Amino acid sequence: MGEDSLAARNHRLVSGMQFMQLMTRTFSTLQLTTHDAIADTLSSLTGSFFECRSRLALLVNGDTGELRVAAREGLGGAELLSEAGRALWSWVMAEKTALALTAEQLRERWPDAPAALSEGMACVAIELHDESLGVLAVAGKLSYKPFNDEELTFLSCASGLASMAVANANANAEQDAQRQLAEARAAQAAEQTREKQATLVELDRKLAIIEAQRARIDELSIPILQLRDQVLAVPLIGAVDAQRSADLMEQLMTEISRQGARFVILDITGVELVDTHTADHFIRVARTAALLGALCIVTGVRPAVAQTLVGLGADLSSLVTKATLGDGLDECERRLARTLSP
Repeated sequence: MGEDSLAARNHRLVSGMQFMQLMTRTFSTLQLTTHDAIADTLSSLTGSFFECRSRLALLVNGDTGELRVAAREGLGGAELLSEAGRALWSWVMAEKTALALTAEQLRERWPDAPAALSEGMACVAIELHDESLGVLAVAGKLSYKPFNDEELTFLSCASGLASMAVANANANAEQDAQRQLAEARAAQAAEQTREKQATLVELDRKLAIIEAQRARIDELSIPILQLRDQVLAVPLIGAVDAQRSADLMEQLMTEISRQGARFVILDITGVELVDTHTADHFIRVARTAALLGALCIVTGVRPAVAQTLVGLGADLSSLVTKATLGDGLDECERRLARTLSP
């Protein structure tokens, strides 16, 4: 029974990771530019994963600090922001972690809660640089089962994805403003004499930098997720160049030290191009993890990718590789079990 329970938990973790990769690709494709669009997309995708009848996303008004409804389904509008409701959402934002509230716990804090929340709910704060941005909540699972730990882990990851999307949207907005200013100055300079040519060259250089920054933001998402105690996962999507590899190693060293991780699963299912340079980056990441006492397991090596690497002569003998994320998690479980055996 215990093994069945562990297998079920692992299955839920892997399912959550796979859906999170789908959400990450969706956000990367849509390139959402407003907080409301981000909240609505996040709420819709999260509700689909949980198969819930009700979902909700609240955002903090940057000017007034008051909460407002940004996205909802299966819930009314005004009742969500009653005095008791606001108190509950403020408490959720202060807790800074994913929460599962039973019907009784919800009634204690919110006696007049909407009927759609009568069975309880799961919720999490959305933050960016320790600043509260809002709340994401789901309720009324079609399965009528209580929210489990793996689902709360997924909800935390969804909140992290929202934070990255908001950061990207803010950076894009700032860059758009810089672009408009640069283009306006360029148009003005074009009307002036040839002595202003140096100014035009400098403005073109700034525009090129802005474009490079925009491309970098699109590729920079490096989520490091804790699947369970002592096991971290890094689902990579897109290209892995020298700069992104350096960023990954820096973040990974911090998380391994902070969480005392013994295993790091590097999932490359979503990596678009794998060549000898990319393989070298993976080896460096594995060595960095090993220096801190963690074993790096590379998963998602598709047959076509493996054949390409063999054809290029890439040496992957120093890496532990598994076909899928689930296989990598199973390998971590086996190694942990051996260390705990008498």
